[in-house]
Amino acid sequence: MRFLGFLVALATLGVALPSLAQQGYSSPAMLPLPSGVVSPQVTYNGGGAVYSATNPWSGAQRYSINPYATQGYTSSYATSQVGYREGTVVDDGATDHVDMAGSEAESCWEDSLKGSCASCSGCSNTCCGPRPAWFGGIGGVVLTRNEPNQVWTTADNFNNFNQMMKLNDTPFDWVPGGAVAFGRQFCGGGAAEVSFWGTSTMAGTALTTNGPGGLVTPIDLTFVDIGGQPASHFFDDANAHQIWRRDNFYNFEVNGFTAPFASPSGSVVFGWLYGLRYFRWNESVIFGSVANGFEFGNNGGLEEAYMNSQMKNSILAFQVGSIANWFFLPTWSVFAMPKFGVGPNWMDSRFSVYRGDGLNAIDVHANRTIASFIGSIDVGLNWAFAPNWSVYGGYRFMAVTGVGTADQQFPHFLVDTPEIATIKPNNNLVLHGIIFGVLCWF
Repeated sequence: MRFLGFLVALATLGVALPSLAQQGYSSPAMLPLPSGVVSPQVTYNGGGAVYSATNPWSGAQRYSINPYATQGYTSSYATSQVGYREGTVVDDGATDHVDMAGSEAESCWEDSLKGSCASCSGCSNTCCGPRPAWFGGIGGVVLTRNEPNQVWTTADNFNNFNQMMKLNDTPFDWVPGGAVAFGRQFCGGGAAEVSFWGTSTMAGTALTTNGPGGLVTPIDLTFVDIGGQPASHFFDDANAHQIWRRDNFYNFEVNGFTAPFASPSGSVVFGWLYGLRYFRWNESVIFGSVANGFEFGNNGGLEEAYMNSQMKNSILAFQVGSIANWFFLPTWSVFAMPKFGVGPNWMDSRFSVYRGDGLNAIDVHANRTIASFIGSIDVGLNWAFAPNWSVYGGYRFMAVTGVGTADQQFPHFLVDTPEIATIKPNNNLVLHGIIFGVLCWF
């Protein structure tokens, strides 16, 4: 059912947001990156004055053009890597195109191809500018995650070999989230960007009943009392067992990007990235039980008890990666942006056992720091639908190793608080799903 939901969401995205990028470097970091909008053909008025279809700052006789692109098409990749060039309109009887001339154009082209803009006096003259330097955008994500390792909580009281429920029986549905980005492109074609994305709460619950007193737990409850009663009073011979799960994900990045490189044909634009990523994952899993003869909520909670495992992973990773666009049409491109990082993961856990009225029996806090690896790849489509505007849509896959899950902190022996205080971090997290957004240059 979740897979069907994914297909429906993907089909909807394909109709509503044909995805894309602007500025030659266009692809999300959350969003398309700077440096090169491929645009429609240059148009001309009746008097022969030249107007750029992509650059609202250009004058009647000055405009940008990508020397790698098909004749008669412009690209704001030129604003960072090629710059403005003088030219005249040539009518060859078919499609109007531009005939370049002049030593200034030649030297600007050569310098900008090296990423230096050395002859452009700070990118403020007719060679390199003016051009939009700032960019920002908003977008969204629809993500889900992998299931954790199995931890059984419930068995049939009349046949203990019949395991009936485990912590990951809660559904891992698709959840929406938001994304924002803001950045600046510099004279040589490089750029810097700050981006953030996060999800709403991924919540799920699972409930099991087996008639009056029909449930037991395989967790060893020996020597544990809750409010003067043995823990087995609540969790064994029970009427109902229930699990609640909540997950939240937050991602903040500061990245720098090298000036883009273009293939000889101009159809592929490629660049490197480097920066810092802060990733935060909050998870809470609660296992609750109500004693034989009662229901949840009866007696002010005095006949129910809970085991609550809360886990936080906070990773600060230095990362490197790349961004590439293949322009199969003048305003459409396929993008890919892989990133890989490593850094410390500050883990914080809290495991508690309490009665339904809030009376605590066990409350253990623990901390641990290890190195974690984090990698992701975004792939999709970009569309420069208007001057200085683009949209994109695609797929994100993200994996994190060396994390602690709330599930794995449940002990086999509930009385073993030293074991509870030792965080088990040998787990992995996988997030994947849809990404989309819009980017503007200004």
